[in-house]
Amino acid sequence: MKGTLLSILIALLYYTIQDRGITWSGISGYLSQINLFGVFFVLLLVPVNWGLEALRWKLSVSGFTEMKFAQAFKIVLMALTAGIVTPISLGDLAVRFLNIEKDQRKHFFGALYVTRTSLFIVTIIFGAVGLLYFLMVFDQLLPGIHFNEVKFRYFLLIIFLVGLSALVLYFRSEYLAKILKWVGLNRFSDAFEHHNRQELGRILITAAFRYMVFSIQYLILFLSFGVELDWFTILMGISLVYLAKSALPFFSFFGGIGWREAVAVVIFSWCYVPADQVVAISLLLWIINVLLPTMIGGGLIINSGVSLKGVKE
Repeated sequence: MKGTLLSILIALLYYTIQDRGITWSGISGYLSQINLFGVFFVLLLVPVNWGLEALRWKLSVSGFTEMKFAQAFKIVLMALTAGIVTPISLGDLAVRFLNIEKDQRKHFFGALYVTRTSLFIVTIIFGAVGLLYFLMVFDQLLPGIHFNEVKFRYFLLIIFLVGLSALVLYFRSEYLAKILKWVGLNRFSDAFEHHNRQELGRILITAAFRYMVFSIQYLILFLSFGVELDWFTILMGISLVYLAKSALPFFSFFGGIGWREAVAVVIFSWCYVPADQVVAISLLLWIINVLLPTMIGGGLIINSGVSLKGVKE
């Protein structure tokens, strides 16, 4: 399955490169013209980005185990490294699971559900706003697509219902526990009963702050590359990129590289941003936000042991 998905991703990248006329000389040309002050500021936000993810994980497991922030930070970086080459971040899940005490691992799926759903909800909300904005403002750029058409009203309705359903199941996870019991998965149902609404609210707010941080990083790079768009339109386009990335997690190989670039090229082509420039921006963001922390996470994995049986404080 992994090989099939990777083949699809490579084919998609090849088509995007050929169709948009993307060249390495064009990408490197834009990289050589970047405002280094903006890159420096994006680098400063890297520990903030992953620190918020660590805080989100710490809060997610707080219902059944105590975890210090420093330990959560180490786990998150190690999980990033392990998950970078696996679809839907399976390596990420393994590291987080193995770094929970054995007698508490039965609650892991509840913590995972809370941490993943919180960011999914935020992504859906911002993505829906971005989609609405583009359909209303840029519909003339999309042949045959008009905001007033019934099919797109239904499309927006589906996104709204998905987001609403996720929000309800997030704050009323007892419904999910009842569904699991109903289908005979009693051993997993207890995992969803360890958070009150205040804790869930804090986790959701943390997810929202993290979403804003990595979106601002993306925005700063767009501005540092001299993209001639207003900041709000750029943010709306970024929200669509993350919405597409969230909707198809199976393409999240190597920290989402490739899939994000392909989607970003299509979306920002509606705003007449050169494809080479978009790819250069997205690649640099991947290097800063994923590759560099992955190298740190790799060092932590080596220091903690190849088996990943625990994080030493």
